[in-house]
Amino acid sequence: MKNHSRSTRALTTLLTVIALSACAPEPDPVAPGERIATAVSRESAANVPVADQRELTRAQLSLGFSLGAAALPAERNAMISPWSIHTALTMAHLGARGATAEGLGSVLRTTAMGERALDAYNAVDQALRARRTHGVILRSANAVFAPRGLTFEQPFVDGLAAHFPVGLSVLDFAARPEESRLAINAWVSAVTEEKIPELFGAGVIHRDTRLVLVNATYFYGPWKNAFEAANTRPSSFVLRDGTTVQLPKMNRVLSARAAMADGWRAIEIPYANESLSMVVIVPSSGDVASFERALEEGRWTDVTRGLEGLSPSQLQLSLPKFRFTHQAQLASRLAEMGAGAAFSSDADFSGISTSSPMRIERVVHSTFVAVDEKGTEAAAATGITFGPTSIAPLRQFDVDRPFVFVIRDVPTGAPLFIGHVVDPRVG
Repeated sequence: MKNHSRSTRALTTLLTVIALSACAPEPDPVAPGERIATAVSRESAANVPVADQRELTRAQLSLGFSLGAAALPAERNAMISPWSIHTALTMAHLGARGATAEGLGSVLRTTAMGERALDAYNAVDQALRARRTHGVILRSANAVFAPRGLTFEQPFVDGLAAHFPVGLSVLDFAARPEESRLAINAWVSAVTEEKIPELFGAGVIHRDTRLVLVNATYFYGPWKNAFEAANTRPSSFVLRDGTTVQLPKMNRVLSARAAMADGWRAIEIPYANESLSMVVIVPSSGDVASFERALEEGRWTDVTRGLEGLSPSQLQLSLPKFRFTHQAQLASRLAEMGAGAAFSSDADFSGISTSSPMRIERVVHSTFVAVDEKGTEAAAATGITFGPTSIAPLRQFDVDRPFVFVIRDVPTGAPLFIGHVVDPRVG
């Protein structure tokens, strides 16, 4: 991965947003602020090896599951976006140097890839932009907001433009922090179709803020085979404590790949363009937290290989409707995972700017998801502030206990969202 930066101390804000909504988006909203010029254009992704793209998406999935209970607490419904978090940290890594870069690289799982990781990200991002078919919407927008008067390293500015792509916009954080906050929030809200109306609360953007990096991705996925609302009816669901409750489940016969092995069963539900899908995995024990740890350790490969090795078959699917929001604080967990230097007073982001040292203060991740008869709607926002055994097909598939779900891009393997549902009744 390219190292285009470093810094310490002072407050910079980097955030990432991923959202899914039922309304078709307009062209990406223009980020507010004056633009810092660069002559660099986005690099072509035509010759990036598929193996590198797969290696990158495996790294994203590994990061998502490695965040563990800090991001996906077992006692409640939870979801994160590995794509969002990884993108945000990758933009930060672009400006990191020394031990700070090494720590972030280890967390990103891309150290061995070196500069190939940026090329792979560029290729996967461009592939995702081509998924707007059959009513599926998936777009990714980037913006970088900088304070007036801060001098940036040109390789950092050029690197953002070449790989993400993103322009660097100037706002007056020092004199107008609240106005700047509202402008950034308005841009994020517009990109996410108002699913993230206020990413930054009052006081988060202030006169010492040094940078705001934003990735916003918007997705709406109608099912390939929609459920009839008339077929949604109460059905049994076993909660974590063993209690059986009645709750609304959608029902239909569909052609899908479903598999089972010791301790789990899984189904892949395609969206309308068939390039994107939701994989629903039901652990036999109902212990989603333990199962998610096993997914990181290799069971995800078992699940996907099991599914991909089967032909679709006709089966009766019974799936709960669910809708919830979730927020996680990730800074301490990321520090524990090896990125501690980035959060310390010794942080080195001098590849971003040598005139204003900075360190990461907090990493906040908020998500929203709704699954109904028509399809899936979801949103995620990541805010990073810088400052001073044998597989067998199934004929019936009843999601009747806590389950894990992964919304993924099938051709590249990119994990857009990972979550679990322990009680579909809870929003």
